[in-house]
Amino acid sequence: NDIPIFLRLISDLFPGLDLQTEVSEQLRKTCVEVCKKTGLQAEQSLVTKILQFQELLDVRHSVMLLGPAGWGKTSVWKTLAGCHNEGKPKQVTVFDVVNPKSVTTDELYGYMTLTKDWRDGVISIIMRNMSKNVSPYSAIQTNKWVVLDGDIDSGWIESMNTVMDDNKVLTLVSNERIPLSDAMRMVFEIHSLKNATPATVSRAGILYINDTDIGYLPFIESWLQTKTSEVEKGNTTPLPLPYLFEKYLNGLVEIIHKLSYTVPLPPINLVQTLCYVLDGILGSTKAEKNAESVERMFFFAAMWAFGGGLASDKQTDYREDFSKHFKHLAKDIKFPEQGLVFDYVIDFATGDCTPWQDRVSDFSSGDTHSIMVPTVDTARLLYLTNLLVLNNHHVMFVGSAGTGKTILVSEYLSSLVSTQANWQTATINMNFYTDSLALQQQLEQNIDKRSGKNYGPAGKLVYFIDDLNLPLVETYGTQTPMSLMRQHIDHKSWFDRSDVGLKKTISDCQYVCCMNHKSGSFMINPRLQRHFATFTCHMPDEEDLTTIFGTILNNHFYNFPQKIQV
Repeated sequence: NDIPIFLRLISDLFPGLDLQTEVSEQLRKTCVEVCKKTGLQAEQSLVTKILQFQELLDVRHSVMLLGPAGWGKTSVWKTLAGCHNEGKPKQVTVFDVVNPKSVTTDELYGYMTLTKDWRDGVISIIMRNMSKNVSPYSAIQTNKWVVLDGDIDSGWIESMNTVMDDNKVLTLVSNERIPLSDAMRMVFEIHSLKNATPATVSRAGILYINDTDIGYLPFIESWLQTKTSEVEKGNTTPLPLPYLFEKYLNGLVEIIHKLSYTVPLPPINLVQTLCYVLDGILGSTKAEKNAESVERMFFFAAMWAFGGGLASDKQTDYREDFSKHFKHLAKDIKFPEQGLVFDYVIDFATGDCTPWQDRVSDFSSGDTHSIMVPTVDTARLLYLTNLLVLNNHHVMFVGSAGTGKTILVSEYLSSLVSTQANWQTATINMNFYTDSLALQQQLEQNIDKRSGKNYGPAGKLVYFIDDLNLPLVETYGTQTPMSLMRQHIDHKSWFDRSDVGLKKTISDCQYVCCMNHKSGSFMINPRLQRHFATFTCHMPDEEDLTTIFGTILNNHFYNFPQKIQV
């Protein structure tokens, strides 16, 4: 921790001078109230970061929120905006969010056409409207924030230099100069400064949020508050969910530090997946929800949340290490000695562990070019996918070529459409040349205008994005389709590419993705990855291969004479 060292250096430079930190108690109280209303936990660390953000806004007109993915950057600035608007008849703090990499640089700032006509960009429209109080902005709004939530690179950030320094002016190619008014602030939400020049960094105040500042416990507490039954809340039994998290979560987090995942997954992502899977089990199981059954549900969800994305190769199978530690942690679950914990499904009512093999459905014949032979791996992954998708969570499958990712998702989505009313699916295959525009055009083919700026499908729509990590990686490491997806997932919107002044609100859409971690960019932006419950598709073992090819051969020889079948 560098903070105590820094404070000691300051005290050495100014001996005998002890400055007390001034804290706005009114803002602190308001912050606690807003956190309760929005379902956040008013932890001291979160409140401190919000107060520090306000202090930076008071002295700098450009502020960067910097930190790893999933640790509360968005919550800091949204909560502060809520504090400003708390108790006011009209909003006095407004903001507009743009991912600068979800559009091209020309679409961001504006450009001259070949006929010398000027076309405005996203930033130029937003800043001009804020500066001149054009609707929806007005003079009574004392805080107007332009939030740039995306990767920094010199392609667009260098054009912001005159905005970020004391000039406070955006100069466009058309020679128009848009000044920042006293109410306007530039807020940058980023996870890395590796592509930022000293000229950029020196122009902004920076608030860094460590992964340990807020942590994952507030997320768990907020999730527990959404539970309604007495057992889930912990009001009637000695083994409620809060007790289970308190007792076992630290042990699970300690296990993962010794293991390796197919793609980098931070602890907050694994904890989110645990809560989402547990949510699906609690909402779908027919077992009685008593203390013992809820504990079994917790262990089953934890097993797949923390172990579902583990890597395995010819040298090391991290699933075996996890299985050994998990059996020691979950002593109340009597797993058989042979096999891994992933090979068994827990009966929530009795606590018995039965092999997934017993739940593999029978093979039905069909076109040999598109058949899927049910195996243990497909049975358990289909079960987990169903728990998550029906609760509107994003799912990702990661694995090398030939592990059956695409056929698995295609099989699930076809069954989803046939069994669930008002559900639709759309398949999009990524390639090296897919950019944000190409992806957006494909996404918009399946949605319609509802009212005003609201768009969505007729019901609910699941986008199946295959080969997610194949698009071109730009010079500074950005894949523009990922930026567009993150704009959609984080902020439920994207900009119309023919009229960038129109910001479309997209509802009732979610993603199921597949990617090969040994091709393309190998991994994707961590700020997008953290939204997905991630599972690894492993190469079939000998038993699965016997099942697959034996089933196909038996089906092929079904109408042959008995001598040949034998």
